[in-house]
Amino acid sequence: MFAVNKGNEAIIQQILSEIEKYQTVIIQRHRDADPDAIGSQVGLAQLLRISYPHKTIYTVGEEEPIFDWIGKMQSVEELTYSNALVIVVDTPSCERISGSHYFLGAQTIKIDHHVNMDSFADLNWTDESFSSASEMIYYLVAHSKNHLKLDKNSARCLYAGIVGDTGRFLYDDTSSYTFFVASKLLEYGFDAPTVNRFEEDMSPKVAKLMAYVLQNVTILDSGLAYIILNQQILQKMTLSSGEVDTIIPVVGKIATVKIWAIFRENENHTYHANLRSKKMVVYDIAKKHHGGDHPLSSGADAKNKAEIEQIIEELNALLSD
Repeated sequence: MFAVNKGNEAIIQQILSEIEKYQTVIIQRHRDADPDAIGSQVGLAQLLRISYPHKTIYTVGEEEPIFDWIGKMQSVEELTYSNALVIVVDTPSCERISGSHYFLGAQTIKIDHHVNMDSFADLNWTDESFSSASEMIYYLVAHSKNHLKLDKNSARCLYAGIVGDTGRFLYDDTSSYTFFVASKLLEYGFDAPTVNRFEEDMSPKVAKLMAYVLQNVTILDSGLAYIILNQQILQKMTLSSGEVDTIIPVVGKIATVKIWAIFRENENHTYHANLRSKKMVVYDIAKKHHGGDHPLSSGADAKNKAEIEQIIEELNALLSD
């Protein structure tokens, strides 16, 4: 009924087989988490707990308090990994995994919808045709021959992930299958308007950051917009990386902006760049600067301001072609 990669069936059966084998499952995701990272991680954990009540399921990674409404993380002893299945969701490369012990797992699985940069696991399921990792988790459940079961909470988590990564169904990777999955998840009866409000609401300090960004962003005639958020600003506003990431879409709401970049200074004075585009592919530029993700939505890294200038020049040249 839906044009999803039919090659997924074989690997799904392998994933299900590995889940069956292990008493302990540890689920991890990428650092600087977003709703899809947390939603797919916690949603998968919850559905595994109800599908296999006798198994021990952990969610591991740095805490992101702004996403506590989706779910929280747990502490796991290093020794626990040796007999565990480790599933890493929504993470294109091993450097981006939140939590340092994933490689100690007896078996590792990667489930990801980004461009395949790094097949770091023993078993890798990557498919760019999905809007989100949360959508992939639903597909896994739907093709599990009733071995996996959803409940209200796991459905809520997956819905939150889909809403987050599609920009409330605005972005290009939103498909008819995405709407189908969202409608099926809604059948579990969770409070969707509350989820949507959590996705939309911001704290007063995030609102202040948004105002600062809109007042200080540089917009070129070419349609490129960019801003550098240094440590002085971030510390003054006491903002986490997750909170900073929530304001990324706002620059794209400006009608004349075609591509935008938000550079966030790290504590070691390097920079993380969030690159976004309405139509033109920014992935190739991100990849040149130790990044990647999606064609129109990618992350990158810059070691100093000189590399920031280089990224800005490359983005501007893209608009000049």
